Amino acid sequence: MAPEPGSSSATVMDVRALEVVTRTGRPIIEDVALTLRRGEVLAVVGESGSGKTTTALALLGATRGGARISRGQVDIGGRDIAALREAQQRALRGRVISYVPQDPSTQLNPAHRIGRQLGEALALVDRDDEASQQELLTRVNLPGEAAFLRRYPFELSGGQQQRVAIAMALAASPEIIVLDEPTTGLDVTTQQRIIQLVRELADAGEAGFVYISHDLALVSEVADRVAVMFRGKVIETGTVREVLGAPKHPFTRILAASAPGPHGVNIVANEVGEAVDVEASDGPAEAWTALRVEALPPRMPVADPVGVLEVRGLAVSYARGRRARNVLADVNLTIAARECVGLVGESGSGKSTLGRTIAGLVAPTAGSLTWAGHELAAQVRRRQREQVRGIQLVYQNPDRSLNPRETGFEAIARAVRSFDPKVGAAARTDRVHAAADRVRLPRHLLGRRPTELSGGEKQRVAIARALVALPELLICDEVTSALDVSTQATIIQLLRELSDEGLAILYITHDLGAVRSLAHRIAVLNQGEICEVGPCEDVLDRPQDPYTAELIASTPLMRV
Repeated sequence: MAPEPGSSSATVMDVRALEVVTRTGRPIIEDVALTLRRGEVLAVVGESGSGKTTTALALLGATRGGARISRGQVDIGGRDIAALREAQQRALRGRVISYVPQDPSTQLNPAHRIGRQLGEALALVDRDDEASQQELLTRVNLPGEAAFLRRYPFELSGGQQQRVAIAMALAASPEIIVLDEPTTGLDVTTQQRIIQLVRELADAGEAGFVYISHDLALVSEVADRVAVMFRGKVIETGTVREVLGAPKHPFTRILAASAPGPHGVNIVANEVGEAVDVEASDGPAEAWTALRVEALPPRMPVADPVGVLEVRGLAVSYARGRRARNVLADVNLTIAARECVGLVGESGSGKSTLGRTIAGLVAPTAGSLTWAGHELAAQVRRRQREQVRGIQLVYQNPDRSLNPRETGFEAIARAVRSFDPKVGAAARTDRVHAAADRVRLPRHLLGRRPTELSGGEKQRVAIARALVALPELLICDEVTSALDVSTQATIIQLLRELSDEGLAILYITHDLGAVRSLAHRIAVLNQGEICEVGPCEDVLDRPQDPYTAELIASTPLMRV
């Protein structure tokens, strides 16, 4: 656990009675009060849709489309950012307060080299020379050398991209840095490097940090204080030890007890043992006392497995100029009907590339793919319609896969039309509603566009869109990494039910707790090669490869 902040630290931010409303006047967040000291890490936690990201953006005077700050103050250095005009707010961003998004690829320009992008950030303080760029890289534990500055974002791992994004946020020495889920989607060892970096920067007094997260284990390691949000309000604030170790509010108690660990995922259940989504539950605070936390039991290997997919000797290389970089090498893997295979490994190990290759989006340089006894064409456009329908991919980031102009209903209905064009409008609507119900997405949210949905809600739309195709193999690429603990549990329980009904699943993840509760077998990928594969319990409890043992040892645990 991070040390408690010293009382002598200067207050750099004071938020009072902050409220953000939609265009119809409905509050998204209301009466939010927060304080932050220099050298302190304040974690803001809560369920999907609780208002965490809305609060984070409001600290910069920004809101999502259609929303506005209706009242309250965001006092930073004697200036109320919420009361300034937009041009004045923009002038302060980067210099006084910086923002690091969940997905660094949304901040980094894929067409520009790293050095140029660091230079643009340093230009705010007239220090855009190469020496300053190299110094900035060194501060975030990246190679401070000219060769690294010449790289493009796609040549960096997810963890390296995130550190570059943090370096850009540090460039003008702001008083506050807002980190919005900065480790989501990163493997456990890279997560540790990022939170260690944040802690070191805070301890050095670089800035005050607002750390938005749903991962309570990481929060317990990096934060000084915690603010818990529920339905747009801050319901509990205090030190890490006070809030996570001895929570007072019933919701906070459920949230802390639901935190996943290396032994599996916990679900919040009602009196009859059915999983419930904490954020969606209604009723007064006293109603939380009727809920309890249960662990999802591990899964036993599939009896008499019948092969659905066979991967043999698969290799993938990316060419750049005269050089070729090997991403996958001699990968062999089978997935049976009713089986979930977990694929784990560090950022850059080739996990997503393997999933995209199976889906036909990346062409292999060697090897073969066999589907239901028939060889699969390497490219999706050369596959038969039934083969395309039968293998569906759900991406880690729904913002990349959902059309921002389409409502959730339109996105799911379009998938129905693509694979079943003869289905009538009424039947199509029934299919959309059934898919939404299956992923616990309230039907009234189907009329909203992605910008009007939380991260967890968008991911449910993406999963529902894949399910309406009625696939035989579902490739899930970090689909729960951005979800809060209770939503994650309901999605994992859903995937367990689907595999029990016959669906084969390739579950790509860095979350060893989630994979233990879902997968029958685990394959560990290290630098493009499978170094270990076997039943879930055997691999996680008795790892044979040193790399697997290192991954397990790096899994964060809640420490209070």
